[in-house]
Amino acid sequence: MTRVRDFATFSIHHSDTGVIYAGNTIGNENTTTSVNVPISDRLKGSVSYSKDRQNPLLKTTGISASEIDRFTSGLVYDVNDKNTLRLSYSDRSSVDWLNNKFDEREKYLEASISHKGQSFGSNYSLYRRRILDRLSGNERMLTDHRLQGYFRMRDDLTLGGFAGVSRNSGYAGYYMDDSDIYGISLNWRILESFAANMSFRETLYKGKSGNYQNLNLNLLYKLEESQIDFKVIRNAYSNIPSTQPLYYELSVSREFGIPVGKNTKIGALTGFVKEKVGSGTRPLANVTLLMKQMAAVTDAKGKFVFADVSPGTYTLDIDRRYGAINKIAQNGLPVTVSIAGGKLAVLNLVLEDACQLTGEVRVVDSKIPEGILVAPMPDGFKKIESEKLSGLVIEVRSDSKRYLATSDSAGKFVFYGLKAGKWKYRVLDTSIPTGYQIDQPAGMLEIEPDGENYLGLKVSQQIREIEMVDAE
Repeated sequence: MTRVRDFATFSIHHSDTGVIYAGNTIGNENTTTSVNVPISDRLKGSVSYSKDRQNPLLKTTGISASEIDRFTSGLVYDVNDKNTLRLSYSDRSSVDWLNNKFDEREKYLEASISHKGQSFGSNYSLYRRRILDRLSGNERMLTDHRLQGYFRMRDDLTLGGFAGVSRNSGYAGYYMDDSDIYGISLNWRILESFAANMSFRETLYKGKSGNYQNLNLNLLYKLEESQIDFKVIRNAYSNIPSTQPLYYELSVSREFGIPVGKNTKIGALTGFVKEKVGSGTRPLANVTLLMKQMAAVTDAKGKFVFADVSPGTYTLDIDRRYGAINKIAQNGLPVTVSIAGGKLAVLNLVLEDACQLTGEVRVVDSKIPEGILVAPMPDGFKKIESEKLSGLVIEVRSDSKRYLATSDSAGKFVFYGLKAGKWKYRVLDTSIPTGYQIDQPAGMLEIEPDGENYLGLKVSQQIREIEMVDAE
């Protein structure tokens, strides 16, 4: 994994919310600024500040309007590729700026552990909250436990659910009664850049506050680091028989990389890896990219980052041992990348299905008993076993593309990521052991897009004529 210590992610999120309630409209504005700083390969830190402000259309004596300021800091530790630990601290202030009906300060600590698998994932969170009512001087504590899980029914459809309990001390008010909560959600990725989510949750209060239900419909459009989010929310309270509010929200956010302490002696490279699906594309996760002696792995969004890179020109390719085995970039791979000091270079790759060529080297008409070494033999070659030959180097070439493969101990070799069409092949003379010859050392191949492409090479011993002379 490449280090990303010297680059951070900075994001700004702004949303405008409208609430239709009893024929009146209440507007809400939110702006959130956050910075995520990678500390090491597995540990990341984050700091964010957000501000919410309600703006009632009709500012009357009986209406309250909140203004909320929140500061949050946290750490995220990736135990491995599937398990993550999180720890965060928040300080939140909420006041009624219109009629001074409430003034609260809330501090809370959250700890969680999550598991993310290919088809199933889960998360457990523990919240500890301390809330001070600055108007009355009352203080209360609240402890929450929540367990979440999801099941991926297919690539574009995910079913989720959660359950939790909330217990408090020091106060038994409308929102702070002991309660149980449960909910379900359904996420459908309609297109690679467009998704829909529907969720329902119900909170069962233990006191006289009644029950609370929430129904949420969310439409999300993403384009690289930018996204547009539209929500429709309907809330219902069992002890309030009047018409309940309908919320709608439209938000726009943007994420981009910034250097943490600009260093002109290093640069960085980032981008997205996607695969072609029909007429569109979708992100490719867990693809390993190689650049000189560095490696980077794409995340769930297909994003990768190379940091701490010295300025210069590099060759970038895919490590086909770890994902995208039979894929090829539309513009070809490997690709040349130029990186300047103190700057962030961007490279996006779109991969599509490619062809594979397998082959085998067989020794024919061998009269050498098993276990006898052929001498002289270049370094790196093994004895002949079961009529197979290792160490033979095969080259395939088409236009400006050239690939090499070496036969293994079983005499087999494979080429990945070939485009369909005509290819030339040849066996490098320097790899042929002394005393052996290739029946067809060079030729043409027709690589088929939907077929088994196979190249068999026959190796035989060179026949030498020895003249016997009788000694007189």
